[in-house]
Amino acid sequence: MSKLEIPGVDKILLFNDVKQSYNFSIEGSNDYYALRGPYKHYEDCRQYLKKHLDALTYIRDHSNSDSPIAVLGLEPEEKGRPFEYILNNLDIITNLAKSINQLQENNKFRVVIRFASEMNCGGNNWGPSSERPDWSGLYKKAIGVMRNIFRKEAPKVPFCFSPTILSVLDENGTGMNRIKKFWPEDANNTNIIDIISCTWYINGTEQEAGATDFLDKYINWAVGLNKKLAIDEICGRTNKWVEEDPKREKSSKMLVRMFDHIGKRMAQTGKSLEYATIFIADPKQNQKWNIDLSDLEAAYLPGQKPNINSKPIIRGIVNRYNLTISHQYALEILELLSVSQLNRIKGKLQLGCPGVIGTQTLDSFALHCAKKGIILDKNGIADFKTNNNLDNTGLNKGKIGINTALAVYDMVI
Repeated sequence: MSKLEIPGVDKILLFNDVKQSYNFSIEGSNDYYALRGPYKHYEDCRQYLKKHLDALTYIRDHSNSDSPIAVLGLEPEEKGRPFEYILNNLDIITNLAKSINQLQENNKFRVVIRFASEMNCGGNNWGPSSERPDWSGLYKKAIGVMRNIFRKEAPKVPFCFSPTILSVLDENGTGMNRIKKFWPEDANNTNIIDIISCTWYINGTEQEAGATDFLDKYINWAVGLNKKLAIDEICGRTNKWVEEDPKREKSSKMLVRMFDHIGKRMAQTGKSLEYATIFIADPKQNQKWNIDLSDLEAAYLPGQKPNINSKPIIRGIVNRYNLTISHQYALEILELLSVSQLNRIKGKLQLGCPGVIGTQTLDSFALHCAKKGIILDKNGIADFKTNNNLDNTGLNKGKIGINTALAVYDMVI
């Protein structure tokens, strides 16, 4: 896999669904662990963290990084008393810290704890609400106690500070004052916070200027604290998201602009981000964010386009036999085509990253074939060959060769 290099960002992390194959290397992940009752839920947190460990192992084995980062969000989700629950159940935090320390030591990746992220924003159990408009004091007390436990049980695990950066949270210019209320007063003296991070979202072009200005204010403040910098979640849209909106555009368009701005700001400060996590929604919710990572690669690797006469490059597909049947047949067809033919198909399907076949390409191509009446399985290919007067007898029945691939190409184009 190629390495996506975005100016001002040291590592590219992925949010949640990390076991998919992507068209560039991912060097870490972002996941969550809910802190709420009953107690038995936490007797062995290794079981919960197994999915995260599997994902990190996959990343470690298939990326350019030999020490991927795991940003682990610890969310105080006990309704009505989220921080009190933590302060009254410190044995849970102790067991969690021991388990995380063991996972990190045994598997050679770095864990970063992201406690009660987006605490300055409503909509979660630990953020401001009409009943309790200010929980900053309890937040600071809880994170201080947790940090002391981790310092003893998991001394190599750092903590990050991660508020939300949204234009609507700074409409009256008070966004930074709200964030500063949550900053632990003794953070500089006792190293409660190791990394100053955030969640940065832009939901529509009309919010871009406000959200970008808010981020600049936050970076200016953070740089003055002389800590490492990062972004725990980053995502945006050019058109404001409306559920089931058929006109929604790819989030990757806004992501390119957001990363470009980060690069410029980091150049101005003389610093770089330790990591940035690209928010990838669960595949079932891709209608919401609609991210095509190959578009990012095309934007930031303009010199990597293959020779037009060469064969396509396959990226992010470790074992073709782990693909679905339709994706296996799609791959067999596309890899027999020339780069120029593949690029014509990708252009028709509005896909980026010319000359490259990845999972997004297979998804789109298989769907397009289905719309054209081409079923990508053995029987479907056999019928296609018979209907197009291609040899479909003996060992050739249902098999894909260059003539079959070209016939499919002609039909889809």
